Order: sequence, then structure tokens, then C-alpha cells
Amino acid sequence: MKKFSIILLALLFLLSGCNQKEEVITEESAMAYFLENTPERGAVFYNKNRDKYPFLDNLYRDSIYPAVMNCNYHELKYIYYALKETPIAEDIHALLADSKLEMMETVSVEIRRNTKAEQDAFVSEILPIMEMGIDSIIHSDIETVIEEYAGGLLNYKKLYFFTGRDQNEFRKIWENTIQTNKYSEYVELTAKQYLETICEIKKQYLHDITDRDVTQNITYDLPPLSFEISDEVINYVQEFTSKEKREMTNEALKDWIAPVAIGLLTGGTGAAIYELGSMGYDIKVTVDDIKNQKMESNDMLMYICEDDIYNQIKEEYLSEYADNILKEIENINQRTYYLIDHAL
Repeated sequence: MKKFSIILLALLFLLSGCNQKEEVITEESAMAYFLENTPERGAVFYNKNRDKYPFLDNLYRDSIYPAVMNCNYHELKYIYYALKETPIAEDIHALLADSKLEMMETVSVEIRRNTKAEQDAFVSEILPIMEMGIDSIIHSDIETVIEEYAGGLLNYKKLYFFTGRDQNEFRKIWENTIQTNKYSEYVELTAKQYLETICEIKKQYLHDITDRDVTQNITYDLPPLSFEISDEVINYVQEFTSKEKREMTNEALKDWIAPVAIGLLTGGTGAAIYELGSMGYDIKVTVDDIKNQKMESNDMLMYICEDDIYNQIKEEYLSEYADNILKEIENINQRTYYLIDHAL
């Protein structure tokens, strides 16, 4: 009995389904569907039913296509792929091409603007930080060299100069203490961090436009940095050592340190005021300070050495490094443009 009831219910369900009539699409109901749904869903509806209802071709072209012309690129792309086999496909493809061109023109303007902003930020923000970091390393290195050579800042330092110390010993200490790879590694790390930040910004920018995730590789070139102790430093060390051997007092220094220092300063810059390059070294050097004997011999030696290294790095390397990094910023942005163009 139970089995018979199940069979009966199944038959009744089958018969009721057969009695249901398939909904007929009219121009009015089709138009209502188009108005109530997104352009993408409307395209699918049109493509699905156009063979059975030929009037949809004219209805879509005359009444829906004008509205589709206002769709954005991503909507048009979806619509085009939905309607590739319809009579309207060629017109949709033309709209898609125009929309992509317009979008890429906007992207081009934005990328050019962003490239300049990122390059300007490097010059005005990152490069000064890089220079300050180099100054800090220089100051630490030179402080170690001078303390090793002159015995620190205590009065015992003069004892060293009776054991045969001279500029050759200073050169050995310099070469053993100052490792140029520290400077190269610092510059490379600072540049890499900034360029990686730009790459992350471009990755998000590309994703927002194309919905794709692409990670770029950084390919800038920073040749190894090197510098040597200059004759100017050696000459000053020779003078410094000679005076220290005679155990000169600060009062006696005024007869020789001012002419030597002023000669070095004006020879290097020709400026009346010369501020110390190292931000970590808080003595401000001026010609008046030297004349008034506000700078001790150790301070002057430290200043000469720091200034010598900094000038070598700045003149021979920083300009090239900066140019390479600025070029890589441009390359990152150009690659982003081409990746977007390819993905759309």
C-alpha cells in the first residue's frame, strides 16, 4: 500500500509538470528583463534566447546597444565574450577597443605622474637619508681609526707618538678598519627597500585595474664602491703627528692649525663657511671657529678624514647610483604599463 502511494504521487507530480506551460518571451517581457538586470546578464539573456526569438536581434541593437555604449571596459569585455556569435559582436568589439584605448591613455598619464613623483621623492627624501647613513658609517669608521692611531681623547695619547707612529701606521689602521663593502651594502639595502615599496604599490595598482597579481623583479645596477686614503689626509696626518710629538698645547695650536685648516677648506670649497658633512658629528666647522681655536687637533683630523671619504663617495658614486635608481623607477612603471596593456 505504501509503495503504491509513492508511485501515485510521482505520477501526479509528473502530470502536473507536463501541464505547466513554458513562459513565452515577448518584446515587453524581454525589455523588462534588460531594464531590471545588469548589462552583462542582459547580454547572456539575449544570446541564450535569440535563436528562438529572432526579434531580440533588433530589440537589442535598437534599444539596448545605445545603453551598452556607456559601459566601462570591464563590462564591455564580458559583454563582448557573451555576444561573440551574435550580429552585434563586431560593434561591441569596436566599443571594447575604444574603451581600452581610453583606459590605457588614462593609465599612461597616471604612470607618468607617478614616475615623476616617485623619482622626486627619491631625490628629496631617500637620497638625503642615504647620505646621512653614509655619514654615520664614515663617522664611526674614522672615530675608530683616530682613536686607534692617537690613543683616544685622553692625555695618554701622546705616548703613542714616541713609539714610532707616523702616517704609514695611520694608513695601515685605515686600511684595516675601513671596509668599503659596508658602504655598498648600505646603499644597496636602502635603494632596494625603496624600489620594493614602489613594486608593491604597482602590484596593487595593476591588480585594481586587471584583477591580476604580478610581482616584478628589481634589476638595477650598483657597482661596488671603493675609495682610498688621499694625499691630503696623509699630509695632514704627517702635520698632526709632528705637532703631537712636540706635545703642543691647545694654545700653541693656533699658530699652525688655522692656516692648515683654512688652506684645506678654501682649496676644497672656496666658501667662507663650511658645514661638516656628517650629521652624526655635531661640530659645525667654520673658518671663524678655526681662527678662534674652537676645534682641537683630533677634531680637525676627524673632520679632514670624514670630509675626504664623503667627497670621494659623493663625486664618484652617488651620482651614478642615483641615476641608476631613478632609471629603475622608470623601468618599474613602464613594465607596469605593459603588463596592464597585456592583461586587459
